[in-house]
Amino acid sequence: MSLTLHAAQYGYRPNKVLITAAYAGQQVNHNVIRDFAQIKSPEFLKLNPLGKIPVLETPNGPLYESNAIVRYIARLGASANLYGANEYEAGQVEQYLDFNTTEIEPAYGLVLYPVLGYREVAAEVRQKAQNDLQNALRILEDRLNGRQFLVGNQITIADIVIATTLVEGFRLFFTEKIRNSLPNLTKWFQGLVQQQNFSNILGRVHLATEEWKPVASSAPAQGAKKEAAPKKEAAPKKEAAPKKEEAPKKEAKKKEEDEEEKAPEKKEKNPLDLLPPSTFDLYNFKTLFVNSTDRRATMQTFWETYDPAGFSIWILHYQKAEGEGQKLFLTANLANGFLQRLDDFRKYAFAAHGVYGESPNLEIKGCWLWRGTGHPNEIKDQDTYEYHTFTQIDVNNADHRKLVEDYWCNINEGEKVDGLTVQEVKYFK
Repeated sequence: MSLTLHAAQYGYRPNKVLITAAYAGQQVNHNVIRDFAQIKSPEFLKLNPLGKIPVLETPNGPLYESNAIVRYIARLGASANLYGANEYEAGQVEQYLDFNTTEIEPAYGLVLYPVLGYREVAAEVRQKAQNDLQNALRILEDRLNGRQFLVGNQITIADIVIATTLVEGFRLFFTEKIRNSLPNLTKWFQGLVQQQNFSNILGRVHLATEEWKPVASSAPAQGAKKEAAPKKEAAPKKEAAPKKEEAPKKEAKKKEEDEEEKAPEKKEKNPLDLLPPSTFDLYNFKTLFVNSTDRRATMQTFWETYDPAGFSIWILHYQKAEGEGQKLFLTANLANGFLQRLDDFRKYAFAAHGVYGESPNLEIKGCWLWRGTGHPNEIKDQDTYEYHTFTQIDVNNADHRKLVEDYWCNINEGEKVDGLTVQEVKYFK
């Protein structure tokens, strides 16, 4: 049977479909949608009149809505019992699919999307969502007490759908403190994502070491109490208090508090900003190089102006876990995630970084130029830091210099770098 999934490259919706297909033993071709104008075309609207993805093309026609697609695939692979072992368990599976849709996803989105920078959410709204999410997770925690799976004695689509929904939470803001308060849920989640059918799609899931904060400041909640007009009339009543001797003390204390509030917070300087001045202008180089029509020629200017005392060049190579590097879109997801988490580092660095080689032996590598001669905190703070090897370039070595030029100039699909085929490479600038 021919099944084609039209979906984004990443995300929990395509992930749960592909993982379900793996357990159900169904072959699904993933047509990655990169141009989202495509889903509004007349041709695509015939598949889904809403102009949304994912959509599954089947021999009988198209299906949309991700949970409907998951249910369909689970029924195709009936022998896998992804719907439970009997009618009652099937009902429980449906119960948890609805629970995920109505209780987890609405609150989860309000917590997650500001962290990913997709939208701003008012601070009070996000706090309420965090409380609602915690309550929903507590219900799952109680359910999983003494259980390996949500329903019955084997994995069902209830486990697949909820686990894939929670992946980014465990990666970004379910800290160790939160995980310790939800030991059953955490054990269940880790047991699932370590299974081959999950790891083939998700890669290695690294658990959050600290809580990621919203990218943009949350706007004040509309209609929140803090927005109500302050009752300034209350101040004179305090001044009219009969305890005249205490008034000066209170006023002095208030003045001190006001001064403390007004005092600007001293932002801790980045250690890279404290390094001795360098003769090399990183910003100008990045602008010149990226916009050059002949980057090989621009490299000559780079070598003439490069300052090895103030900067260093490194080859980074990600050390894969078992099962990683087999599929391009998953490997690219890992590479892009690494770059996204380094956004604040762009001021100090430049790189060509991405996926090289051939499936199923793809590699994540990059050539990095950054301020300083050691490993900066921005790199060391990455949760995948320990899974990378770092090879420093000797700028006096002609072979090393050629390798740098190959990494930075050969970024198009099909070109070669260090004997490996370029698959998907991006500039970090």
